Amino acid sequence: RRAGIREVILPHQNEPDLRDIPRNLQRDMTFHFVENLDQALDLALVGGLHELEARAKRAKRARARRKKTQPAAQA
Repeated sequence: RRAGIREVILPHQNEPDLRDIPRNLQRDMTFHFVENLDQALDLALVGGLHELEARAKRAKRARARRKKTQPAAQA
């Protein structure tokens, strides 16, 4: 709460442990329970895992294009 954290992603198996967190903190926060890493990434990253993979491919293509268009270094 002090750090401004409003949303928390937790493994589904930890859902029963939510009772250990005081009610006043629970009211101010949103808890997302996930079954696997893909679900966590979908919540944590804009566009999820698919967007992350697409961005990596675009960056790789851009690096390859830059490498092709750069003049050879003079010796």
